[in-house]
Amino acid sequence: MTARAPGPLASMTGYGRAVRPLPAGRKKHAPAREVVVEASSVNNRFLKLSIKAPDHLQALRPKIESVVKRHLTRGSVTVSLYHPLATDDAVATLDRAIAAHYAAEIRGLCRDVDVDPPTDWSVLLTLPGVVRDDARGATIPAAETKVVLGAVDDAVAALATDRVREGAALGRDLAKHRRTLGRELKALVRAAPRIASRYETRLLERVNDALARIGHSAQPADVMREVAIYADRADVSEELARLDAHLVHFDETLAAGGECGKRFDFLLQEIQREVNTLGSKTGTTDISARVVTMKSAIEKIREQIQNLE
Repeated sequence: MTARAPGPLASMTGYGRAVRPLPAGRKKHAPAREVVVEASSVNNRFLKLSIKAPDHLQALRPKIESVVKRHLTRGSVTVSLYHPLATDDAVATLDRAIAAHYAAEIRGLCRDVDVDPPTDWSVLLTLPGVVRDDARGATIPAAETKVVLGAVDDAVAALATDRVREGAALGRDLAKHRRTLGRELKALVRAAPRIASRYETRLLERVNDALARIGHSAQPADVMREVAIYADRADVSEELARLDAHLVHFDETLAAGGECGKRFDFLLQEIQREVNTLGSKTGTTDISARVVTMKSAIEKIREQIQNLE
């Protein structure tokens, strides 16, 4: 299975439906028939396909799978087919022995619980084995096979279109949260050079307050040595540079589209790692607040990319 070519973003959630008329049966004045195909999908890491079709269409499963794989690469996909056999091909028989057995059991149960037996016995027709479908070995003509597969293609194509429509909405939401990350990153880049100087000011104030109580003052050299140690530990220039590179990659991936859900997932892990490091290295209140805002945006992005193909 080949990946879908780069193009619009696509969600893994969607729905498509198609209806095509079927060729008339061999009998004159046979009722009109049509094949109805419904295709729906939800999230899945891989392409998981479920085909719901009548027994006489089971032989088409490999071809139906091929049609689906031409359009989709990920998601839990369900394709349901409704195809009535022509009246001259459809065969259904009533198993009278099984129906009689059910009826006897129901009458016995009614006697045991002292209630009147039912007056409407049509419920027997819904019980297992009463109506037997003898079309299991039936096959449909080549012309009908072509119509059925064409309807499947129409339905899955409609599903793919619906997923692209949903993907466009996801893309707009991702871009919004990406702008939040970019805005906070720029603020952190501006604030980073002031971290050490602000620490020096606070440290000097606290030390002088403490020493003033005993009649001493702090030595500048001692303070600067402590500030230098802190500045080295709190240097976030590399994290900021890597985070900026990740956001550039984020923009490129968003613009490229196509099958990008897994790429976004990996990229978001790297962004999360850098933001966590920023939070642990810089303990100032204003920077911590920006880190919290970034983490919130990351979680919102993570929720959305789970829906991307």
